[in-house]
Amino acid sequence: MNIPGLKKILTSSLILILMLPLRVFGSPPDAPPNIIFILTDDQRWDALGYAGNEIIQTPQMDQLAREGSWFSHAIVTTPICSASRASLFTGVHERRHRYTFQTGAISDRFMLHSYPQLLKDAGYSTAFFGKFGVNFPKKEGMFDVIED
Repeated sequence: MNIPGLKKILTSSLILILMLPLRVFGSPPDAPPNIIFILTDDQRWDALGYAGNEIIQTPQMDQLAREGSWFSHAIVTTPICSASRASLFTGVHERRHRYTFQTGAISDRFMLHSYPQLLKDAGYSTAFFGKFGVNFPKKEGMFDVIED
């Protein structure tokens, strides 16, 4: 898959989950939307030019923020890489999924109901590129294409 400019925005601390409906071209107006979810972690809220930072230059991320959705008041419940990613996938707090670096694999009961799995079950083609960051041995089954 070759997406112009994608390599410029991918870093080792970036998750990219790409979900496309099975009928991308010629889809009727009521077809499900294309979804591209990009997450960068380990950075402050203002570590983008779009967020008002005058020192850091992030032109590709700024363009995505301008042309897509920008969450200016987002919060994180657990600012730990792996636990936070597990919460993003599952939609539940760490106190419920209980996944951290030392806990072994995350439970199937959460990941088999994660949003990538639900979108795949709903007919979306799913792909993942970047750092998955959660110990889940069945992750390949959640995506049609995965490069972790």
